[in-house]
Amino acid sequence: WAVVPFLLLFSTLLAQSVIDLELYRLLDRITFPVLGASVVLIALVSWVEDEPGRILLALGGAVGYFLFLLLPALAYPRGMGLGDVKLALLMGLFLGWVHPILCLYAVILSCLLGLVAGLVMYFARGRKSAQFPFGPWLALGCVLTLLFGQPVLDLYGASTAPFLA
Repeated sequence: WAVVPFLLLFSTLLAQSVIDLELYRLLDRITFPVLGASVVLIALVSWVEDEPGRILLALGGAVGYFLFLLLPALAYPRGMGLGDVKLALLMGLFLGWVHPILCLYAVILSCLLGLVAGLVMYFARGRKSAQFPFGPWLALGCVLTLLFGQPVLDLYGASTAPFLA
């Protein structure tokens, strides 16, 4: 059952990434409905699999990731758009569902990927434009962390929910 919410997340991140690369925007009309559906799906799967405590972990991950990106966005509004911050709610929900520590690793990986991509784009454009879509790199960091995060959890002696393993 856990596959269904993850397929929703991955397809949403792909769609938002393509839109961000084209328009330099992440659309609320995609993020918010998927966030609502994801909360319901995660709650249902957690309840059916007799892991209701996972719901609180998911909500904590969503709030934590959101706040982690909100602070720099408020401090320097031209540096990051609020679409990235709102997308962090969705990504944090899933990362927290697996384990909240993954939110930290996802944001670190996303920043590293974004830095490398940003430098490549900056020099490829001939230093003409500072505008840069960060959403695809947030999405990629989230997906890679979800797919390959088990060694990180092993470092902390943490485990995922049995139905997510």
